[in-house]
Amino acid sequence: MSGTLDDLCSLDQIFCPGLSEDHVHGKSSGQAEDGSFYTRRLQRYPEPLCRFIADLCMRTMIRFLNSHSGPTGPLVAEGEPPCRRITSWSTTASREGVGLALLNETTARGTSTIVDAKQSAVYIHVDDCVCVSDGADKVSPIHANQILKVMIEALELTGFDVSTRETDETLDKIVGYEVQRKPATFRLPGRKSSLLKVALLELAAQRQVHTGVLRSLLGIWLFGGLLKRELLSLPHALFRFIDVYEDTVVSWWESARRETIALAHSVAFFELRLGAKLLPLMFATDAMGMNEIDLGGYGICTSDVTPDEISELLTQGEAPGLVVSRLSDFEGMSSPDRPLVPTKPFSLLSDRFFKEERWLPVEAKRWKYGDHITVGEARTVKRMLEIVTTFPEVHDSLFFSSLQDNMPTSCSMTKGRSTSFPLNRILRQKGAITVAAKIRLKLPWTESAKMPADELSRILTW
Repeated sequence: MSGTLDDLCSLDQIFCPGLSEDHVHGKSSGQAEDGSFYTRRLQRYPEPLCRFIADLCMRTMIRFLNSHSGPTGPLVAEGEPPCRRITSWSTTASREGVGLALLNETTARGTSTIVDAKQSAVYIHVDDCVCVSDGADKVSPIHANQILKVMIEALELTGFDVSTRETDETLDKIVGYEVQRKPATFRLPGRKSSLLKVALLELAAQRQVHTGVLRSLLGIWLFGGLLKRELLSLPHALFRFIDVYEDTVVSWWESARRETIALAHSVAFFELRLGAKLLPLMFATDAMGMNEIDLGGYGICTSDVTPDEISELLTQGEAPGLVVSRLSDFEGMSSPDRPLVPTKPFSLLSDRFFKEERWLPVEAKRWKYGDHITVGEARTVKRMLEIVTTFPEVHDSLFFSSLQDNMPTSCSMTKGRSTSFPLNRILRQKGAITVAAKIRLKLPWTESAKMPADELSRILTW
């Protein structure tokens, strides 16, 4: 619970009063007669405690409302929209010095960090802290061990008791993920992966399933799936199945059973290679929708990229910037009483990426059947991956970027799944390619007017 809740200290020093007619302890281990597990009770607070916490939340939010304050910072005037406040403690390496990035900040801004001999990173997770660095120079001031030492000394000087500390030599797990140093990899712990696979296959083999147990296993699978987001497109009917039959024993939907079996076998791919090689090429894909002439088409082009440009592609991230839409020259603001809110996206990439002379065509064809433009854009990305992966030298932990001007396509591929089945079907095909070839794809968004592949998608061939 957040320390910003008013009167949170009133929960301090509250203990079990002892067994009585009014206070009894329920069973919290073992399996019930209906097949559910008593341990599920440990996932929920008692109802009186939930009411008390909800009361604290409401009182705190009412204070925020009346005082125009809160986690997003003070609001200057009544009616002004709250804006997201992100701290700026991260530093970037330069020729003169080293840099230390706070990953909580870079994630909120949608950017990435390249860890090398001059750049390290720190991630804060509740009361845990993870330091990430290049492991070559152990005496460097930005080596993970040295950063951890400085942080612990500062915390103890402030008055905190740091009871647990793990250095590079002893660390084997980070926020639930197993660590491998060479090559730098995060993965779901082997024992948990094996048990998860066995449990999912066991459930799929039954004629009926308890959806509460299935939901618990799906939650563990999703935690591992964050390491390989392409796999998140696998469960689709499964979510609907669990929602329709909540916490009950029911016969399987065949589609949900097939997805559960697929989830079990996909556990073997739960790993994230942090030291992926960077391909010195970038791509751009664009699709044209159905029109009065034909069913539309697509275009793919490519360009060389320098190390400096690769760094910009990574650090600028997939999240666009936002500006206020252009005001009318004659009418001004349609609602002068409302504050201006930036809603119009724009690409954060520099103009050098969009020079026409640097781009070379790869493929331009017309569709044989019509589709929604978002599905067409996703199919074009999949086609680009099919072309790229025909070259064996790009296989095995390669990382590259492809410009994309369709926001739903870019966002769904970054997320790994979509609630729209036609789009999610393409994401599954794209995921199969990237997982099999061990490659990672980044899709920076750009405006349609700047899209290098726009003209290729409009070439009519007969």
